[in-house]
Amino acid sequence: MDMIFLQVLNMSLTASYVILFVLAARLLLKKTPKIFSYALWSVVLFRLTCPFSFESLFSLLFINANPIPSNIMYEEVPQIDTGINLVDSIANPILATQKAVPYASINPMQITVFLGRFIWVTGIAVMLVYSVTTLLRLRYNLIGAVKWRDNIYLADHITSPFVMGVIRPKIYLPSLLSEKEQTYIILHEQLHIRRLDHVIKIIAFLILAIHWFNPLVWLAFILCVKDMEMSCDESVMKHMDTDIRTEYSASLLKLATGRKIVAGNPLAFGEGDTKSRIKNVLSYKKPAILVIIAALVTVLAVCIGLAANPQQWSAQPEIENQDEYFKALEAARQSVSNEEIMADDKGSNEKTALAWMETWFNRYKALPKDNMAYITESAIDNLDIIKVSKEGAPKAFVFSVTFSVRPTYPIARNAFWAAGNSGESPGRDETWGQMYREVELRMGDGGRYHFADMGTGAVGHSEEYDTVIK
Repeated sequence: MDMIFLQVLNMSLTASYVILFVLAARLLLKKTPKIFSYALWSVVLFRLTCPFSFESLFSLLFINANPIPSNIMYEEVPQIDTGINLVDSIANPILATQKAVPYASINPMQITVFLGRFIWVTGIAVMLVYSVTTLLRLRYNLIGAVKWRDNIYLADHITSPFVMGVIRPKIYLPSLLSEKEQTYIILHEQLHIRRLDHVIKIIAFLILAIHWFNPLVWLAFILCVKDMEMSCDESVMKHMDTDIRTEYSASLLKLATGRKIVAGNPLAFGEGDTKSRIKNVLSYKKPAILVIIAALVTVLAVCIGLAANPQQWSAQPEIENQDEYFKALEAARQSVSNEEIMADDKGSNEKTALAWMETWFNRYKALPKDNMAYITESAIDNLDIIKVSKEGAPKAFVFSVTFSVRPTYPIARNAFWAAGNSGESPGRDETWGQMYREVELRMGDGGRYHFADMGTGAVGHSEEYDTVIK
């Protein structure tokens, strides 16, 4: 559950950047049909729901898509890497106060994540309970609604038309509408159903419930619904043979309830933001074809650019002097001291080994990018416990691990990062290197496992260990 919570935080942080970008793009599209502004919110929906994406040189995401590491609860000094120096310089000193305490059974960061997760789940529950309660109240007001024709119903106790339902949506109209008003109001609601707007709004509300703690997501929800309504208004006027702007805006004013759209029920397609809609209706003009083409290109470019993650590595430079390169690699090898890397007892040797390796990787990822040992990505291909300390001996174990890394600088044969590709992941190419190692960890006085030895084989004196038979 903690991993899910941290992943939601990562998606919400990334989506915040995307929302701000979309807000700027909406200003450029202010004079274009609202369907284009409405389409822009699709990339926000993607970022709020999908933890993975593709990489591209043309990405408009100039930040780290996963700024919070998955093992932040177990890091000695918790840190985030947003890719924005100002944000990192403010957040990391605060996170540093949550650093691990020697000999403590639990890290302060673990408590912080637990409390955050509890508040997050509570907020989701409150929003869902509110939604169900509002729905039941609305259904009560529909008692006595009369079927007019097809899926259209007339009700006395509602003041605004809306669509309710998912699989078989129904249109509910106030009884006070005139026959002329009914014509284009029904068309408006039918267009919503045809475009699946009633389903999209339910999905948007559920996503809002998951990311309720992010004020930018609330803003995105409000503006998305606003663009949804305005684009539907424009579509109605485009379908009409005569100019209905005056009559249409008069109907909107007549049906105005004064309620904000976020206060409505997510399962009922209520109308809202009447003032902005009337202004948009009265100023509506059929756009020129060049305007439509330019707007379409802009929307596609923005959505694709924001959906793509930036490539985390650049073309590997050629090294003219191989001797100097190998010297630099050897110097880089001393940049991380294995003896300083420790891991808490996770309850099983395998989990402890994985935690130690994750910390080991993070030491190399934290190096300056011009350091030959700096890596951008890492992956454990296989890990096995091969030796455990004998009964009565100090707690220790040896594990074998095959892992892959992707450094920024070239992978040279027989150098620190061995050349080669595991071939076990579809995302790896020749820029990855693979290595096999055996690592010995021993329990220290503080109840944490410390590094003892590393090699390509025969690690751990046989008289101290029992061999693990698979």
